[in-house]
Amino acid sequence: MRLADSEIHAYLDSGDLVVFGPREEYPFDPAQQVQPCSIDLRLDSHFYAYKENITSFDVRDLDHVSDCIEAFHVEDGAPISMPPGSVLFGQIYEQLRLPSRVSGKIVGRSRFARLGLAIHATGDFINPQFEGAMPLQLINHNRFPVVIYPMLTICQLILVQLTSEPITSYPMRSDNPYHRERRASPSVLHRDPMLSGKAARDLASEIRARMLANYMKQRASSAMINDISALFDAKAKGVAEQPRFTISHSTIGMLNSESEIDNATSLLRDISQGIDGDLAAILRELLTFLADKNNGLDDQARRLALGLARDLTKQASIPKEERASTASLQTIITRLAEIIKTSAAGSALWLQWGQHLLALLT
Repeated sequence: MRLADSEIHAYLDSGDLVVFGPREEYPFDPAQQVQPCSIDLRLDSHFYAYKENITSFDVRDLDHVSDCIEAFHVEDGAPISMPPGSVLFGQIYEQLRLPSRVSGKIVGRSRFARLGLAIHATGDFINPQFEGAMPLQLINHNRFPVVIYPMLTICQLILVQLTSEPITSYPMRSDNPYHRERRASPSVLHRDPMLSGKAARDLASEIRARMLANYMKQRASSAMINDISALFDAKAKGVAEQPRFTISHSTIGMLNSESEIDNATSLLRDISQGIDGDLAAILRELLTFLADKNNGLDDQARRLALGLARDLTKQASIPKEERASTASLQTIITRLAEIIKTSAAGSALWLQWGQHLLALLT
């Protein structure tokens, strides 16, 4: 969702969105620069361009890019002549800081496009919580020179509301050298792991990996609880639809009376391969009971219980730190107990080891 002027002003007023004019004589003016759904931004006076004697460069060798460019500053009101087909690297005058749930996009103004002047070479995206100087790549597409000047209103910033905050914020990334720049720097493409052959492994990347793993674990736990609740709601309403279970985004499949023994046998094989000790013994007893068609459970209850037993077996086969939350496992075990204790044999069996199941899994 693109932000309208009212929402832009609200973000500016709260301080979550910062647009700052660093020079006292050219302050940011919200009343003038905020448009119906964008913010007008100006061209800074600092530029750089590739030297005329540069005929080519290798993107793997950008460590020496400073030898290929020349930087210059233009005084207020001084003209800048862009030759035909030339590229001039500049930056937006205003310094920016975006909110945590808002991304940005830089777009050229129509009046420059109508003169054959592009203001960026596809690098228009701004991450949430970006802070600093936004670069521009001015391109003259004409057959003749075009003269421009510093402080022209060169582009517009469009703001887009995210549906939620990112798992890891932009400032937490270790591979974003442009964050908090005051002068937009040249490309660091040569640092890309595909070119350098060096995958970044540092504290920041380790934190991001763990945050992502934790988020996926929470998603799996929530999905598990929702699926189980839906199954029991369906049972309470008398819906005969066969259940489908999902663990960690992988569909397990349909359970039916013809495949109950096969499912139980398969799960017992999983237990023998990857689960040890008391937990394996309890799960083995549980599955042996469920595979017995004379256990006193009706077909629908057996199908539900086998699905829940499969969930528990899958959880038991992975390291404890990767398992679903205690609340999710408690939900599965509680539902399983409700089913098993509907038969006399199941109730007696549950009294023997049911109370130990959660403790062994967590």
